[in-house]
Amino acid sequence: MRRFPDPKRWLFNDADREKYRDRYWRCPVRLVKDGLWAALWRMPGTIRGGGAVTSVLPVLALHTWPEKEGAIAQWTGPSYLSQRRIARLAGVNKETVATAIDRLVSMKVMKVEKRPRGQYEGGYETHYRLHIALYPKGDEPYAQLPASLFYGGT
Repeated sequence: MRRFPDPKRWLFNDADREKYRDRYWRCPVRLVKDGLWAALWRMPGTIRGGGAVTSVLPVLALHTWPEKEGAIAQWTGPSYLSQRRIARLAGVNKETVATAIDRLVSMKVMKVEKRPRGQYEGGYETHYRLHIALYPKGDEPYAQLPASLFYGGT
């Protein structure tokens, strides 16, 4: 029987912990009051809550924002996180991340752009932008979701 080596896991390191320690997503209260959060939770064709999108979205939102360099009208600046890293941070598997991204794109709150990797790496990277509706406007009330919830290893 052939034995394969264990896959290498992405590990959180001290430099990342320091970099993201004070970062947070300002999640507007209106997402809950207007029903968008419930729509994100409910996966199409299911009778139970999905949870995939609501696990992945905070991780994505922490890495881009409306004022980020490269932002365009109604969209944040572009960001890149591998699906494996998103899965690790959100506490879900890689297939769940792909499903969540498809759902966010279909709801028109996320745009993705596939860019080829270097010649020797092969494949592509998926860069994303989030709609600015996922961030508060002006003095609108919001809940502060700290990055430490995701980068703390919980």
